[in-house]
Amino acid sequence: SSNRIRTLRSTVSSLSGFIENIIADEDERYEGFRNIILKVPAPVKENLREKVFLTEDQIEVLMQYLILKEKWREALYVHLSFVTAARKHEIAQFKKSDFTEDTLKDGFYRTLPKHVKSRSSLKTRQFLIPRTELLDMLLEKWISSRTDDLEDLFVTYYKGECKPVGNSTFNEWCDTFAKILGTHVHPHGFRSSRANGLKDDGK
Repeated sequence: SSNRIRTLRSTVSSLSGFIENIIADEDERYEGFRNIILKVPAPVKENLREKVFLTEDQIEVLMQYLILKEKWREALYVHLSFVTAARKHEIAQFKKSDFTEDTLKDGFYRTLPKHVKSRSSLKTRQFLIPRTELLDMLLEKWISSRTDDLEDLFVTYYKGECKPVGNSTFNEWCDTFAKILGTHVHPHGFRSSRANGLKDDGK
């Protein structure tokens, strides 16, 4: 992309400038070195994709479609992604044992700590997820339909093998959701849509 090229150009230019202004004075091998990157025009910065925030109405349409088609796993993923505003690698860490009577307190399921990314480090976070009839229904439908004994909440089956869902699978689901809604859908979009909805509500 043009933005990536601009970043690489800036990095190489800075390095070349350091060689020209500092190293060349100390190492005769670089005598006469010039930063030719400055002669290379930077590409025009472009917005690769307009940010798309799904509305609560769109989430509802998607949920109704998935439930109608009995896509319990995908419906559960959409619901949890929107309600928790969790990233896909955080959603992938959810376990069946996070949603039991033992983890229920004051109307919220309290998950075990999950690894989350911050700007500077890797931390842990406990998710508090409101218990609703919809959530309990999706959990019951999805878990009861499974034939495996894995503890992971989200799993996928391929050639008779069951394994935890990875990022690529979440991306594939979102490609399917995009076809249903007729708009771009990305796993991170649920998180952004949730935050945008709270902003619109003044929360």
